Amino acid sequence: ASSDGMAANALIECLDVLHLLLEKFGSVLAAELEDTRATITPLLDAGRAPMRKRAANCLAALSAHVPDQTLASIVGDAMGGLASAGSTMAVNIRVTLIGAIARTVGARFGPHIAQVLPALAARVRSAGEGPEDDELREAALGAIEAMMKRCHAQAAPLAADALDVSLELLSYDPNYADDEDSDGDDEIMDGDDDDYEDDEGDYSDDEDTSWKVRRASARSAATVFAAQPQTVSAEGGFHAASARLIGRFRDREEVVRLDVFAAYGALLGCAKKQGDALAAEVPALVKALARQLREAKAKEGKARMAAFGLLAQTCGVLPGCFAEQVGSLLDAAAAALAEDAAGAGAMKVEALNFIEVLLDTHAAGDVQPHLGVLIAPLCEAANDKYYKVAAAGLA
Repeated sequence: ASSDGMAANALIECLDVLHLLLEKFGSVLAAELEDTRATITPLLDAGRAPMRKRAANCLAALSAHVPDQTLASIVGDAMGGLASAGSTMAVNIRVTLIGAIARTVGARFGPHIAQVLPALAARVRSAGEGPEDDELREAALGAIEAMMKRCHAQAAPLAADALDVSLELLSYDPNYADDEDSDGDDEIMDGDDDDYEDDEGDYSDDEDTSWKVRRASARSAATVFAAQPQTVSAEGGFHAASARLIGRFRDREEVVRLDVFAAYGALLGCAKKQGDALAAEVPALVKALARQLREAKAKEGKARMAAFGLLAQTCGVLPGCFAEQVGSLLDAAAAALAEDAAGAGAMKVEALNFIEVLLDTHAAGDVQPHLGVLIAPLCEAANDKYYKVAAAGLA
């Protein structure tokens, strides 16, 4: 058993070296690529996960240097193995391989999207619950993201399907029940922070990997918005996507929330020609971000900073959109500037940047009644010992 383990470890090291060779010198190894492929492919079903993943990486690197006919054969073999695989483990490695190939060969993967993407979406929707199934969902979403990002023209007809499956899995959290329609008080600063209870933060399960699925879902959706903005141009499309994303601003994992905020930022890029659609979303957007802006825990600082950034981005896309919420938003920014916790400097910079954008994009009549709340915080910021805060305060 010891010698078998040593041999497996040696093989893994060999695959690492081979991967580097194929990446750097694959074009000069053309005569050896077919034999290399035949040697590597059986390792996709090896018993050790590190060996399977390295074999997939090698095949993906090899795919960049083979003719289109051979590339089609590699993709066909992966899809055939996907259809006939008898275990989730075997399915997972082939989905991982497909994603790695799409990221490596770029637009050359385009002719295969019509076959691959619907199959991946079907696999994701039929997967069970468990760590291996979560790995499948994450890998499939990563592959879909790669196809949307690298193959714009060929991916366009299937962009709606890619967005649908991404938004469906955005709320995948089998170990936790959350009411997405309940988002607390409408006003940002109303309510007592001491009474506020972050139920998501209290939940902890070291074996729960569903957050990786939600994160991959948000990233995939963001890529669709950026690469295929026409996907949300149909009537009701922008609202449907916005509602799904806003509903996940409450995700119990901060790392997921950050990607959800980034996805909404990408959605805002689609709103430049849909001002009315975005204006209709503003009340719900502000209401949902209120939760982040009043979050008291220091560990949630990145989410609060991202919330200020998203508000500033919204102002840039639709000037004057917060006319009815100016007072509450400036109160929230002033509260952030009053914080003196360790690491609060970055938060203050984001709050000051938001204040600047808000003042620049809203009519004087909307902001003048609320400027009094800013005078003292801005004076303190201008004299802050952290130079970035002082610079932003003076700006």
